[in-house]
Amino acid sequence: MIRKKGLFLILLMVSVMCLSAQNSLFQFSRIDIANGLSNNGVNCIFKDSKGFLWFGTMSGLNRFDGYTFKIFRNDINDSSSISDNSVLKILEGPDNKLWVYFRVGFNIYDPVTEKFDHRPQDFLKSINIPDSSIASVKKDSNGNFWFSDTKTGLYKYIPSLNQTIHFSHNQKDEKTLHSDNVTAITESASGGWWVIYSDGVIDKMDERSNKIVYRNTSIEKLYPNEISEYQVFADAQNGLWIYIAS
Repeated sequence: MIRKKGLFLILLMVSVMCLSAQNSLFQFSRIDIANGLSNNGVNCIFKDSKGFLWFGTMSGLNRFDGYTFKIFRNDINDSSSISDNSVLKILEGPDNKLWVYFRVGFNIYDPVTEKFDHRPQDFLKSINIPDSSIASVKKDSNGNFWFSDTKTGLYKYIPSLNQTIHFSHNQKDEKTLHSDNVTAITESASGGWWVIYSDGVIDKMDERSNKIVYRNTSIEKLYPNEISEYQVFADAQNGLWIYIAS
């Protein structure tokens, strides 16, 4: 809880400084249930490749086209509807499909049919990723997809080759992943990938050799023996923003 408040204060301070320095450059609009949002409790926001904004709320998935909302909710009479109304993450997977996450796992949303697939393990099996504990999906600048898993490591899927590469921990090789408990990854502005684990350790993976070239254990030392669902984001200046998913 302390760490969550600390991050909020940092973000708030940055926002206030930006607004006071460049107030005339920004315009703000408020979007809430009065405008059609299904719930004011927004857990996540995502912009897809077509420009739609998606909001994951406590009572449904919302797609916003700049004017109106379309809301997706669970329908017990429709097996292709969303599994749960409390949406925690929205990610982009292969074929422009969205990976929508709830506490019970992922659904895959097909924007063509507007239906939700409740069995992501079938797709994962088709690209040689075992049905395990996928935590996140990231698309890189080359059009490849990275799947992080909290039990078996990291997978890189290359659609152009229909090939999947598995990265895992090898205690005999310090250039491999710190552990197989990967909770999130993010692409570095300077190239390569930042990888974070459930114990807070952070690795930097080189994009050419796929080897670990840097490791930081500051969070692990600050909170020893603590396991959390850490998330990481790299900004344009290559600064890392780390937080814990609620």
